[in-house]
Amino acid sequence: MTTLIVPDRASNPDIKALSGAASALGWAFAPVRYQLPDGFQATVPVVYGDPLFCDIVAAQLGVRLLEPSDDFLVRLPEEWRKRSVSLTTLADARLWEAGPVFAKPAADKSFPAMVYASGAALPDEEAVPGTTPVLLSEPVRWEVEWRLFVREGKIVTRSPYFRNGKLDFVARSEELGELRSFTKALLPEIEPLLPPVVVLDIGKIAGKGWAVVEANPAWASGLYGCDPKQTLIALSLATVPGDTQSAWLRPAALLE
Repeated sequence: MTTLIVPDRASNPDIKALSGAASALGWAFAPVRYQLPDGFQATVPVVYGDPLFCDIVAAQLGVRLLEPSDDFLVRLPEEWRKRSVSLTTLADARLWEAGPVFAKPAADKSFPAMVYASGAALPDEEAVPGTTPVLLSEPVRWEVEWRLFVREGKIVTRSPYFRNGKLDFVARSEELGELRSFTKALLPEIEPLLPPVVVLDIGKIAGKGWAVVEANPAWASGLYGCDPKQTLIALSLATVPGDTQSAWLRPAALLE
């Protein structure tokens, strides 16, 4: 039986939604703390939660997690991202002096992803190590942003999540045609750059058009307005056996 393993946070709306979806699919549902109970077993585990939780639980289970590479946006052709993007270290990013820049950690969330006035405004060494990989990009204004859960190159569920900087999960009919045209052209072109299951955020940049925002691991991505059942169908590919050979494996956590 497939078992969905999540943090023991009953009030979390995503976990509540996925609990109901797991029951509908006939999956077992296991809310746990970071240390798995003695004798815990899951024939087919599917892990979901924040990166620290998923790393620790995956290590205890002897499984691995799939995620996109840190340099996905850099390798993505400019026609699909419509802005300049570079990958560097936080130490080098602190030297940026060419005006405002959007900066975000290339993996996880060690500091806020936002527009910084210059590199000097980024977190100092005491807060975040200078070796941390960082993505720097040209600041743009997103008119709308959508979340897509993509499994083997196909969208299984989708939802808008930001509109002009505010949370908004309501799809507008006038943008659906544009979204379909963009994703129909995009997904076959970028499939080789992504793992079998991924969350792809896309949106419309003011004055430039539709573009890719970023790619995220499906096992750590919020649902927003996405269908929980279809989300689980995507997630079923994100946890793989420990002996899997793949270019998309997240580094395994070392437990003391």
